[in-house]
Amino acid sequence: MPIFMERHVIEGATKHAVGNAHNADLAGQEKYRFRFLTYWFDEERSTAFCLVDAPHEDSLLQAHNEAHGLVPHEILR
Repeated sequence: MPIFMERHVIEGATKHAVGNAHNADLAGQEKYRFRFLTYWFDEERSTAFCLVDAPHEDSLLQAHNEAHGLVPHEILR
């Protein structure tokens, strides 16, 4: 499967809130048959990054939307 890097801009987010969102992603990853490998959060810039092993971009958008509604602003393959 391809590896994707997602960029999320989340104004006013905290590391705690982003961690909770990541945990929600992990809870649903088996449903979509991919793996959230890791994430990073830059609180100063209100930006989170997710590294994901997934079959296609559409599944990433659907999984994030279902888990917490924070869909990525950019997806790199």
